[in-house]
Amino acid sequence: MNILAIFVFHLKNQQTLQFKKEPTGENSVRTWKHDDKRIKKAMLNLFVVGGLPFKFVENEAFIEYTNALNGKVDVSCRTTISKKVSRYYQEERNKLVTFLCNPLNTVHLTIESWTSPSKRVRYIVITAHFIDDNWQTHKRIINFKELDSQQGEDIGKEVLKCIQGWGIKNVMTCTVDIASSNDKAIEFLKNKLPNLYNEGKYFHIRCMAHIINLIVRVGMNKNDESVKCLQDAVRYIRKSTQRIALFKKCMKVVGVESTKFLCNDCTTRWNSTYDLLKIAVDLEKVFYEYEMEVHYLEIVIDSGNTSFAYIFPLHEMW
Repeated sequence: MNILAIFVFHLKNQQTLQFKKEPTGENSVRTWKHDDKRIKKAMLNLFVVGGLPFKFVENEAFIEYTNALNGKVDVSCRTTISKKVSRYYQEERNKLVTFLCNPLNTVHLTIESWTSPSKRVRYIVITAHFIDDNWQTHKRIINFKELDSQQGEDIGKEVLKCIQGWGIKNVMTCTVDIASSNDKAIEFLKNKLPNLYNEGKYFHIRCMAHIINLIVRVGMNKNDESVKCLQDAVRYIRKSTQRIALFKKCMKVVGVESTKFLCNDCTTRWNSTYDLLKIAVDLEKVFYEYEMEVHYLEIVIDSGNTSFAYIFPLHEMW
């Protein structure tokens, strides 16, 4: 073996120095060795966790970046990345199946369903929650699909199909909201799943967030006039790009510098109403300025007729 070959061999296998900052803030020097397998796995994580398109691997800027970090990195093409991600998914899925199939491992499920904004499609998502051998909590979405029926028994059948598909042996609890259809789904599952803990006494868990939302809604209804007034005003402004532009102009006029803007709330999430009110109160002066620009608001009545009403928050409502 000549001298050049020996040099190349040692160059490929030598460790390089790596400068790393310690928690104390001081720099330290450590050895670092090129690990092609680790680098490729980190690249897969980048695409999966970051939700990047596979074609990004062929982006000139990305290739330049990887070359600048380490010229030894072999950047794959989009087809190769696609195959590796599929293989990576299957490997991780098999690990999860192995864990869930073990009857000694307890699994807790949360089920949520909702209708799309178009009101045409209903979806269901099932999430598995568990603790691993190192006492670390995890949650994994194990089903996310379109729901053909809203009937309780049909929901139960879909959940049971998911449980059996993953081979889950030990389901301790199932958390759902307080819809009556979910009550029927839970009863269906209790009759179909064997060996439930304490005969299924603790199997049905009602969603705490949903219960809190109902409680808060009752309290807000007592002051519904002022809250509804703000909701209508925010909804009106956000419905038009011209109104949004005018409101932003008013923000500059009164000297309000805020990175936040008016947001609509969601009836099923009380904290979204809190966000709406908090932002609106912070922009109170802007509403006063906007009032000077808009003398009335157009409201479409359910009957199809159009009427005009002054719905902006009155001074005493703030």
